[in-house]
Amino acid sequence: MNVDSGSVALVPVANENLYPESFKTLETTINNGRFEFAGEIPFPLGYYIIIDEIYMSDLVVVYDGDQRYEINIENNRQVPQVEGRFSQEFRTYNEYFKETLKARESYYRLRDSLESKGELSKDQQEMLNSMLEKSYQMHDSTLLKFTTDHPSSFLGLWKFAQLTKFGYQPIFEDIMNSLDKNVQSTYAGKHLNESLISARRTSVGSSMPPINANNMEGKPLEKDYFSMHRYTLIDFWYESCAPCIAQFPYLKELYEKYQSQGFNIIGISTDRTEQRSQLLERIKEQNLPWPQYWDENGLAANELGIHAYPSSFLVDNDGNIVLVNVRHVALAEFLQKTLE
Repeated sequence: MNVDSGSVALVPVANENLYPESFKTLETTINNGRFEFAGEIPFPLGYYIIIDEIYMSDLVVVYDGDQRYEINIENNRQVPQVEGRFSQEFRTYNEYFKETLKARESYYRLRDSLESKGELSKDQQEMLNSMLEKSYQMHDSTLLKFTTDHPSSFLGLWKFAQLTKFGYQPIFEDIMNSLDKNVQSTYAGKHLNESLISARRTSVGSSMPPINANNMEGKPLEKDYFSMHRYTLIDFWYESCAPCIAQFPYLKELYEKYQSQGFNIIGISTDRTEQRSQLLERIKEQNLPWPQYWDENGLAANELGIHAYPSSFLVDNDGNIVLVNVRHVALAEFLQKTLE
């Protein structure tokens, strides 16, 4: 590699509960431009390679046996050159996703072109949302084809594990079932299946499970919190989450516009016990007008299979889930159609 010294870490690409305890994060040092990890692994594991704060790779799968990595720290967020089984598997995977990549690149080109000309119109935003949603669906169906054709692929397993961080889709069941039983029976496979079962409970059309959280005075969230409003957005966040904080201005706008028409928001932070003071400061700093609750240490979120933030659920006044992780424009459109 083109760096002589420092530290290098293998960091999980998916939720840490998919990794055996002693394999969650592995670290070593760089000497004269080289590093080495030695030992045995229970099954192929997916990692990012991180070098200090200057480099992060894309997903690599570490197999038993010798693997050699050629890392150029200028090629951030890319897969390094690898000698070993992963190299061929990665090339095969990329062949499947050529069209998906083209669709995503077309979306970004069009979005950047439109944004360079000024604020997007409603029609333009709707068109971009539709393009992005179709590219997501294309990605998921392509991954299913890959895992169906290559059921013993651990690259397929870890790509799927990455995908599940962003919510649940019914196609995930097909992807999981397409994997070979030997893959499914690994530590990661078993825990991933358990996560799907949890996530299924919070899919569109399901009843929102009870949430064990207290407000800042210690009062628990009422079981029928949803019954007093036509729609309630449950927003899971934490105080140092930049994307969570970035969404607050949009949510404030919707809250102020539709609160009197039956729309409510409930914020549920998942901060650790020792972060309580920072959480209170963040709530005050952001001047959040809707009720705030604390899922201390994220226990309830974990039970619901929430591993990415922000995560949100729009429920109706019967407690049924209407939308999951809806984008701001789509949420605004939904509220406009149903409440105005």
